[in-house]
Amino acid sequence: MIKNFVKISPYLLSYSIPIMTVIGISAGGYLSFLTPFIVFIILPILECFIGSGIKNLSKEEESSINQKFFFSLILFGHLIGVYYGLYIYLYKISSNDLLLIEIIGMTLSMGTLAGAVGITVAHELFHRSNIFERWIGKLLLLVNCYMHYYIEHVWGHHKNVGTFDDPATARFGESIYKFLPRTIINTYISAWKIESKILQSNGDKFFSIKNEMILFQLLTITFIIFIFLMFGLITTILFLFVGLIGVTQLEIVNYIEHYGLTRHINKEGNYEKIAMEHSWSSNNYISRWFLFELNRHSDHHLNASRKYQILRHIDKSPQHPAGYPAMMLLALVPFWWRGVMDKKVLEFSKN
Repeated sequence: MIKNFVKISPYLLSYSIPIMTVIGISAGGYLSFLTPFIVFIILPILECFIGSGIKNLSKEEESSINQKFFFSLILFGHLIGVYYGLYIYLYKISSNDLLLIEIIGMTLSMGTLAGAVGITVAHELFHRSNIFERWIGKLLLLVNCYMHYYIEHVWGHHKNVGTFDDPATARFGESIYKFLPRTIINTYISAWKIESKILQSNGDKFFSIKNEMILFQLLTITFIIFIFLMFGLITTILFLFVGLIGVTQLEIVNYIEHYGLTRHINKEGNYEKIAMEHSWSSNNYISRWFLFELNRHSDHHLNASRKYQILRHIDKSPQHPAGYPAMMLLALVPFWWRGVMDKKVLEFSKN
């Protein structure tokens, strides 16, 4: 019991993000910026001191914690945290005379929560086989108006990663500012194409209740209309900026996870099998605890259904020089990013 709690407890730190968001938005003033300040300034600094660990669980330990419900319960709780944070944000924005700087800070804070927590948890849950868990993930994507990401990621990205067919794989030399519009637009287009193929292969009509893309559009539009009716036009526009901030975080993460790593064409004219060398990974404790082991990304692509608590470090996988928050900031400065990462891509490709 004690051993399991020790393994579970670090992930409880992730709740500090919705808590900080609610505190910062409620307090206003400079505290409006509390969440992005903590996530993108304090956490990268802490990662420098706390370090990383490459130790994997034993087979016995994996078996012991793989089905422990509390690991999933931590994820479920974030549905409440994200939606409560959104309610506080919408209420505060619509019912108070705020300074422009406060509105900017609150929007950045809520956007950080929606992306860093909402989409990260959604990503973990929509890889599960349980329909209840998958729908919690989809509802977290709704906050970002990005529900179609579920379809493209599960049925597109995991099949096409490391190829030109994958909108979420950043090409060698491609800046984040070229990547973002390309991946956001093509992710949406790809999701429609994938869903159409799924319907066709199952013998279902395009205009039917089984078309999840149509369902996702209706849910998103209904949610936006509800916010408009409850909180007004200005608040609704700001909500859309919250979603944009969350989606931008997601796609920056996609950028750093696969930058410059490509799958080669084999003798049969097909792409080689997905392997550990097609995803960047890291073992920084802060990123692991706050992002539910997302940074052990090579193992995730080798075993997409593997739950976060048993993801493994793979010795030969390409490694980031820092944790996710620092790498995301690095990506925003293209010449700095290329100065660090292009060398690592070329060095890794030689091995």
